[in-house]
Amino acid sequence: MVVTALIDILITVSVADSFEFQFVDYFVKLNEAWSVNCSTPYPDKWADWVFSSADSEYDSYIFMDGKFIQSMEDRYEMSVSDDGRRSSLSVQHMTKQHAGLYSCWPDATTFDHRQHYKVIVLDDLSIDFTKSDGESISLNMSVSYFGYKQEDPTFKCTFGYGEKIMNIKSCKVKDNDFSNCRFEFLYDLDEEIPIKCGVYFGNHSINGVYLTLSPETEVYFVHKETTWQVSCTTASSHPMKWLFTNFKVPNTTIALYQKWIQNASYADRYSFKVSENRSTYTMSIGHVDLNHAGTYICTHKSSGHLVERCIQLNVIDETSIDVFGDPMKLIMLSSHAGSNVSVPTFSCEFDGGMVAVMENMECKVTKQNSTRCHLVQEYGDGQKHPKECYIKFNDQLLLKGVCLNGRVPGMGMGGVDTK
Repeated sequence: MVVTALIDILITVSVADSFEFQFVDYFVKLNEAWSVNCSTPYPDKWADWVFSSADSEYDSYIFMDGKFIQSMEDRYEMSVSDDGRRSSLSVQHMTKQHAGLYSCWPDATTFDHRQHYKVIVLDDLSIDFTKSDGESISLNMSVSYFGYKQEDPTFKCTFGYGEKIMNIKSCKVKDNDFSNCRFEFLYDLDEEIPIKCGVYFGNHSINGVYLTLSPETEVYFVHKETTWQVSCTTASSHPMKWLFTNFKVPNTTIALYQKWIQNASYADRYSFKVSENRSTYTMSIGHVDLNHAGTYICTHKSSGHLVERCIQLNVIDETSIDVFGDPMKLIMLSSHAGSNVSVPTFSCEFDGGMVAVMENMECKVTKQNSTRCHLVQEYGDGQKHPKECYIKFNDQLLLKGVCLNGRVPGMGMGGVDTK
């Protein structure tokens, strides 16, 4: 009975070869899982599946009633499930052999309700956007694919003036039978640089990527009422831009400086000054206060997403380390404003060189949106007393307190400020 049913199916396949099937395309990355659902109007029977691999070395196979006609479960790592309304085919790990044509037959005796799928397996999918030598930007796009009669991909990029198809440098078949296509281009910093690029197969967008060049964020901790400055150098002939996002308004970015001109309304408000000397743009703040806390970005005029420096400024409002009373009571305090969500580390050194982090620190956000952390630690008779205590942010020492010999109860030990 199974043999007869199989013959009927194969006859149906040969007849169907003369029809123009409409395939739904799937692009699946190598080694990823994949599944597809096929709706069926027959709740009392399992849909059958037919597959023809794009790899000529592998045979086609057929699922009937949820089981392989040929014993290939281990070879293909596939499974089929059916709940009466839909039949689902699943692949655990996509390989080259899974590329090909799939057909779901809710009823093998009729062409009604059949659904067809084409699977293309992708590898080496990448879009790299890097600063190559300090004076240019390198754009490299690549994709490898394997599938049944699949046309080469298209690389597209979006510029300020619109979308452009980029000319593929080369497409060639690799040793593993995957076709690899590449695009490479070197942009000068003064050229218009694409905003977004992607790989397309026909109308299918495989991966659209916004091209951003952003270095690792630098974190600074600066004491209130001090002077701070930061510089940004470029090889471009265009002027750089300084942007600022106040920590209190994280969704609003202000242009402090662009086209060699300071933003006058904010220059007075934030008391900053930008000077330019041989393509080095230095921003100075003569008297830092809590309102200067936030993120500063130095970016290129030619493309706002090409960032030279990204700086997170945290302003230290207050730090103190004190000892009072008998028995000894240690009090440590730190208050800061900024976008950095981390909290300080309170630690103390004891006899023998042992340094311990004080874990009972409490922190809260004040009405001014600054973060205030404090610690109170009592030391009774017989307990080891600290020799020195420290307040640090990201391993940067902000304050060191030294316990003096012959300390008089009720007198603070004071702090040595490292600013």
